[in-house]
Amino acid sequence: KEEVLRPRHVHVDFSQFIALHRACELERTVRGGGPFFAGAYAIQKPPLALLTIIDTLQKADIDINSLCEQVERTPAFSHFLMSTASQDNRLRLPVTHLKQAILTYGLERVGDMLIQFALMERLTQHTYPLLSIGKQFTHLSCAIASQLVALSDTKLTPQSASLLTTFVCAPLFTLPGLKVASQLPVSDSHYFQIHRTFKVKAQVPWHTVAGELAANWHQGATWRALIHNAGKRHHDVPNSLKKEHAIIQLAFGLAREALFPLPHPDEDSENTKSALLRTLSLSQADITLLLNRLSDYLFCPFPLTELN
Repeated sequence: KEEVLRPRHVHVDFSQFIALHRACELERTVRGGGPFFAGAYAIQKPPLALLTIIDTLQKADIDINSLCEQVERTPAFSHFLMSTASQDNRLRLPVTHLKQAILTYGLERVGDMLIQFALMERLTQHTYPLLSIGKQFTHLSCAIASQLVALSDTKLTPQSASLLTTFVCAPLFTLPGLKVASQLPVSDSHYFQIHRTFKVKAQVPWHTVAGELAANWHQGATWRALIHNAGKRHHDVPNSLKKEHAIIQLAFGLAREALFPLPHPDEDSENTKSALLRTLSLSQADITLLLNRLSDYLFCPFPLTELN
């Protein structure tokens, strides 16, 4: 019994401890791993690798093989293109070659896809309470914008409309007031006025934040002008941008209407919505069909207990 209750001899001399510590130095060295904390990347500028790819895509004569080599230097880009191409082809056949993925989408679309992918990766790199609903709102808005382009005669392509909408939604991930909020402060009115959709106090207007980000990410002058006009009422926008303005405003407003519906929308929002639809020669029936096609985006990101 005394042997069982006697404490074990578990201490070592300090000199012996130092000797053991030095003997295990090689085993303590981490090889091939990454840092314990994930790296943080600046949101206000695109990755240098992406700029190189965009410069290549803007050339008149593009060498596909050289472009593939540049994309492959960033594994996240090549994996994104191949996995997306595997899901988008009709037979759902796995795409294992980057060149095949690039040719599937075309050079112009690939550029917008990579910019949007890199932008969303940086906007969502940090976790905060409203990240999930912010991503859902952005994805739904982008999908609506792409669908509206397919129904309209406009300078935008579905992919460029989706990219522009991502920039317009970017303040959801950058404004300090939304980083600490536990609920998205949705306005009870002004569905189709981007800078008044959410009740956020900020020194810089919503569309200005989005426009500065688009400029830093090397977007063209026309797209920057469109984002700059996103804070204006539709009748104040130049005629040359009215259709594109209507698409962005409708995408933002319809996403807000679908995710945060009110039993009785205000009259001003309904009048603005009607004006936007007239600009695109669309009807409410078209919008109903559009939203039905996007029903997969209309899930609730919160546990049901948070809604009671």
